[in-house]
Amino acid sequence: MLPGDISRLEATAGVGAIAGVAAETRAHLASSSGLRLAAQLADHLSAYNATDDVVPFFGDYRLAHTEAYFQLQNSVCLAYHGFYSQAFSTLRSVCELSLLQASLPEGATFSDGPVNVVLRLGSCASQHSGQDASSLEEWAVDGCRTPKWPQMLKRLLGSDTARRFDTETQLAARLQESLASLDPYVHARGYLRSATGLSSGNLLRFSQESLSLFGTRMMCATQLSVAMLLLAFLPTATSHPEAAAGFIDDGDLLMALRVLPSKDAKLLREIYNERDR
Repeated sequence: MLPGDISRLEATAGVGAIAGVAAETRAHLASSSGLRLAAQLADHLSAYNATDDVVPFFGDYRLAHTEAYFQLQNSVCLAYHGFYSQAFSTLRSVCELSLLQASLPEGATFSDGPVNVVLRLGSCASQHSGQDASSLEEWAVDGCRTPKWPQMLKRLLGSDTARRFDTETQLAARLQESLASLDPYVHARGYLRSATGLSSGNLLRFSQESLSLFGTRMMCATQLSVAMLLLAFLPTATSHPEAAAGFIDDGDLLMALRVLPSKDAKLLREIYNERDR
């Protein structure tokens, strides 16, 4: 592509407008009224990142968690540049991917050599895009589709510990409410987006109201995702510092817990303390 074509592409796509929105966003977040939101968004990104080691099984079995964190970062980038409706739809993906990682079993494991046998088999596996995944292996390797979230949530809440957590924190109801609040931004319905200034004449523009609303939804989605991951993996987490995964040190646990509602944090800390009993 010639330099002139690049300039034409940027002008046609509105790249200059995107840069302008980002500058306005940065100026707002640096102001006295925006500093708190900036700190909260950064804290929630750090909290999700702090769950990384507690999720067991490197490689394909961690793909949903890896993708969820990538999408969480993407959602902030999209909102930062004025793509508010796209940022909301990305948050829904974060919740669903986190729930997928927390609820599905890992599936079959292979250990017949130093190579990544899962990937080698996956390259020849038949694709089942019309079939719901029943394991992380089927989802990551065989291409099975993500199950509906109520089905995944039922799996997550299958233990006595998880059911107690749900009873005391209303996790299921909160997740349903969060996904419902994000749903209008996933589909091109327009009503809520117009009402909140998320889309106006299809122009890219900075909107303090939209950014604030995004922050509220982002923090809620992150808190639910962190809670689901910790609920799933803390009961079996090891405190051994040489563990490759399925381990969380006290500093990362505190970082993850500090953004959660107090009742969530208290119960999850109790679950972690009781894991060896």
